[in-house]
Amino acid sequence: GLGLTPDRLERAAAAVGSDVPFFIRGGAQWATGRGEVLEPAAAPPFECVIAASCAGLSTPAVYAAFDSLPAPPPDDGLPAPPDAAGLPRWCRNDLWPAARSLDPALEALHADVEAAGAAPALLCGSGSAICGIAPDSPAADALARRLVTARPDLLVLRAGFPGAAPPAD
Repeated sequence: GLGLTPDRLERAAAAVGSDVPFFIRGGAQWATGRGEVLEPAAAPPFECVIAASCAGLSTPAVYAAFDSLPAPPPDDGLPAPPDAAGLPRWCRNDLWPAARSLDPALEALHADVEAAGAAPALLCGSGSAICGIAPDSPAADALARRLVTARPDLLVLRAGFPGAAPPAD
């Protein structure tokens, strides 16, 4: 241990990358700003598959493209869904149009992840990976197998999230 308070550690992490504090804090978080402003959130348990090609995207370029686009719609204020089936209405990544404009191949990757059974498929961070949500571990395993078979050029990873209780007031 470095002897840093959680707040100080997160501030130091934000100097490394805007979304790094998210990974230090863990759990379900609403991320705003550049991804460094975090608020605890409730979320159901779910499984996911992350599919990435060897291509990469420049984070500054994605944000510059984002700044040139019309503002995304405001958060609709929906509460966290009780289970993974409700996640498609709740999840979005406002950087998707910008990333897609810089790397049109992301559209095909997104479509492939959805065709393999993800509901929904979302851009990870500022790109260039796509995360596919599955309701449970068997569905995620099947999704990963279908992706590996259909797209042997991809790096395919599995992860699970145990869920998060609503934040205490």
